[in-house]
Amino acid sequence: MARLHEWLFEMHNQIRFTDKDLLRRARQLNTDRLRTGLELLGHSPRFDDILQGSMALHTMTRRDQSDVDVDLAVIFREQDLPSSPLDARTLVHRALEASSPASFHRSPSRRTNAVTAWYSSGYHVDLAVHRRRQSGVLEHGGAQWTRSDPMALRGWFTDTVGRLSPGYWASRVADGQLRRLVRLTKWAFGESGGHFPGGYFLTLLVAECYRPSPNGDDEALLRTLVALRSRLNRTTEVVDPVSRQVVSARAKDRSRLQRFGHDLGNRLVEFEGLNQQSSIGAWKAAYKILLDL
Repeated sequence: MARLHEWLFEMHNQIRFTDKDLLRRARQLNTDRLRTGLELLGHSPRFDDILQGSMALHTMTRRDQSDVDVDLAVIFREQDLPSSPLDARTLVHRALEASSPASFHRSPSRRTNAVTAWYSSGYHVDLAVHRRRQSGVLEHGGAQWTRSDPMALRGWFTDTVGRLSPGYWASRVADGQLRRLVRLTKWAFGESGGHFPGGYFLTLLVAECYRPSPNGDDEALLRTLVALRSRLNRTTEVVDPVSRQVVSARAKDRSRLQRFGHDLGNRLVEFEGLNQQSSIGAWKAAYKILLDL
């Protein structure tokens, strides 16, 4: 229904993250600090940085403003890093501490997949350490060096949005419908204190189950989430579309996916009995419960 689409489109515009200046400042601040710290430690400050995560996919929502997660891949030449991935992360950790230790909300954390800098203004920056082999191959320094392409997921998602979303001239909806549905789903289930899957899983699942509609985002969203509930009833296994690896093997991830499917099913009950003769108010009430608006 046209009126429902227009209403949901306006709701989407209200929940999307718009403070791009904050993201640019966070990126610049931390790359500057890393370069300064490396120089203080007597190491080469040469590296490239690439945005990852929801910033790169442009799927952030206003819920993220209270805890902005800036994901950066920092890419060094192989000869500028220690051979051990642990030692490489330790170097980045020490460089961040050396550059301006008094300004951090708490000390940077050296974690398995990244080094995290925390700030009292409500954001943190994850720096995933990569090296570029002389052959040109990129590797991520986690528990071990593994082949990685920081641009690959963004490329896949951008292509998927453009390929599957209805075109503006062939429908009544704006371009990028799939990206809007990802934002709406992240808004609905994103602030859960770890109760539900994170944005990465939600993005992959919505893209996998996406049911485009040239008639409106309301129709596309409902059909997509019904398909997603059915999919989770069959299996909670999630496969990364780039690496083709299963990324839901951990017990806590499976538990979060199961809770997500159960809660989604409970919210979809609100739509039972609604049809074309139902009032706009009844439809809006159901969508508000579904999306936690």
